[in-house]
Amino acid sequence: MSDSDAPTEPVDPTEPDNPTEPDNPREKDDAHDVRLVSYNVHSCIGTDGERDPGRVAQVLNALEPDIVALQEVDTSLDSRTELGQLHVLAAETGLEPVVGPTMTREGGFYGNAILTRFPVRRERRLDLSVAGFEPRGALDVDIDVGGVTLRVVATHLGLATRERADQIGRLLSHLYRHPRGRAVAVMGDFNEWFGWSRNLRRLNTYLGFQPRRASFPSSRPVFSLDRIWAVPKTVLVDSGVEDGALTRVASDHLPVWARLELGAQAGR
Repeated sequence: MSDSDAPTEPVDPTEPDNPTEPDNPREKDDAHDVRLVSYNVHSCIGTDGERDPGRVAQVLNALEPDIVALQEVDTSLDSRTELGQLHVLAAETGLEPVVGPTMTREGGFYGNAILTRFPVRRERRLDLSVAGFEPRGALDVDIDVGGVTLRVVATHLGLATRERADQIGRLLSHLYRHPRGRAVAVMGDFNEWFGWSRNLRRLNTYLGFQPRRASFPSSRPVFSLDRIWAVPKTVLVDSGVEDGALTRVASDHLPVWARLELGAQAGR
């Protein structure tokens, strides 16, 4: 898909379909705190060359997330544990997995996944693959946060600039074709190396400006490849990147996080 296939004007994906609904129904008394994490786990291979899903789970548990978007997760059986990485991460964090494979491998798959503390009400999988490049995709789920619907879109975009331009156009078109009137979090590894890139400007135009958080390489983070957008922006309370001794060795990316505050009606 070319750039012309994407929406031509910014559209608020949370604009209510019912015009009688209040513009900002969130109230402090009925707010829901949700902690999001996006983490490219690099098949749980750390910067020391060791494959250790337990170490990645330790990173996640320290962050106390409610919802996690994982990239480069492998479900092939581990010769030591006889469990796939996603099963280990789910078991050790107590979160439920939702799979979004982009490639099949012997004994499992590789790609995206979501871990969630809350029930999933709807799942969609979007193929973002571009001919001649590694298969890519997005996982789009509706999550029930205590009666409030939070839409979470998790993805991992390609390495080439023109590949990402195509994928961003398709992702934005998909996002705006689906029902409005809910809070949306878009997160993952977007592989945009520079803050002034055209691709990143397009994402910020439609999803709102997202602060720069250097997350790659984990040993000396310089580039903001991993990002979390929240729409409407008013639900975003805080965000950051987790940089410490363990996160610098557990994967080649640092995990990024965001805290959202959802009103009792904001996502319905």
